[in-house]
Amino acid sequence: IGRRSHPRATDDAPTLSTPAWAEFFRQAHSAAAHLGTLDLNLLYVDDEPAAFVYNYMVDDAVTTAATGVAEKFAGDDVDAVLHYQMLRQSHAWGDRTIDLGPSSDERNRFWATRRATGLRAVHYPERSWKSQLLRWVRTLRRRVRAC
Repeated sequence: IGRRSHPRATDDAPTLSTPAWAEFFRQAHSAAAHLGTLDLNLLYVDDEPAAFVYNYMVDDAVTTAATGVAEKFAGDDVDAVLHYQMLRQSHAWGDRTIDLGPSSDERNRFWATRRATGLRAVHYPERSWKSQLLRWVRTLRRRVRAC
């Protein structure tokens, strides 16, 4: 479904089948499956895969990494049915937190009880060209603001 689906993310967001990210997701999947933190939800309609929600689960907290709907079922709200079943099961298992991911999708707001701001930290080796460029841009911005 991942390759042929309509992801609920923005066009520039990585998906399970984005070529540049496919190997990362493959390795993350392998590690999550090995550690027992993979939570994969699939919905079949007439023995055909229709939608998926791909989560990681650690310490009673579920985090959605990807969602998708098969093209054939794109307008049928099968993702809403799958989300409902996933949330119901998570509640039954006692999960405390369910992070539906950074999606701007309006459909997620119906499931959310609250929204939280998330922060991301990225580290580059000190002598890499990216680090040097970021440091230069930061310095330039400070100087421009000081003027």
